[in-house]
Formats: sequence, structure tokens, C-alpha cells
Amino acid sequence: MEARTRILARVQRALKERPKALLPEHPHLPPPEDPVDLLLRRLQENGAEATRLPREEAKAFAQRLAQGLPGAAFGKTLPQDLRPPLPELPPEEAPLGVSWALFAVAETGTIVLISNEGNARLTVTMPRVHIAIMGIEKVIPKLADL
Repeated sequence: MEARTRILARVQRALKERPKALLPEHPHLPPPEDPVDLLLRRLQENGAEATRLPREEAKAFAQRLAQGLPGAAFGKTLPQDLRPPLPELPPEEAPLGVSWALFAVAETGTIVLISNEGNARLTVTMPRVHIAIMGIEKVIPKLADL
């Protein structure tokens, strides 16, 4: 035991002048950002205008945007209750396109539209303004979550 005591005493003297090692604190990860808020931020960073509205207000919002327009092109999957009360025009003549989004990826700001017909592509690309409508339950936080 005497040898052990002498060795420990020598180690303690050697370490006496050294600063104590600081243990890292437990890494508390910040709570994940709300996927819808992240999606809205990503869309705005890419030059899009994005708004979060209850479904009841979405149609009124689209109506306000469509005031004074002669008509719009509508995606075939857009629910009838969300269509602004405008005549339907062919996409190449419409100043406004409105479509229903299948889902969105928050981390990338990606909105996915789908259609069995070419109408979806024309509704998005031909009119000067495009409105994509979707439910917030369709927002996926990360691309890896697909």
C-alpha cells in the first residue's frame, strides 16, 4: 500500500498546477422549427410570396388576388370550394393559374404538383401569376422523410 500511496501523491502533485478539464455540457438541441414556418421562410428566400391561412380564408384570399382578372387556369385536382369565382380560361390566355399541391418539403422549399394531364404544367408555367394551394398536413419536414 505504501508504494500505491506514494505514486498517487506524486500524480496529485503533478496535476495540482494543471487546470481542471471542463466537461462539455449536455448538448441541448433546439426544438425543431415548425415545418410550415420553415417552408414559408424557404419560399420567401427564393422570391415567392407565401401565406399561411385557414382553409375557410383561402378562397377569399384567392378571390382578392383575382379581382379584376378576366379568368384563370385551374389545375384539375384543385377542390371546387377553393376556386375563385372566375371563368376558366386556357392556360395560354389566363393571367392567373391556380393549382392544388400534392405535398411540399420544408427544408428545401419545394412544392410538388402532379397531374395526369399536361394541364398542371401549363397552369403553372403559362400564366404570369401562379397560386399553389395545399393543406398544412401535406408539409414534410425533410426530403429524407419521403
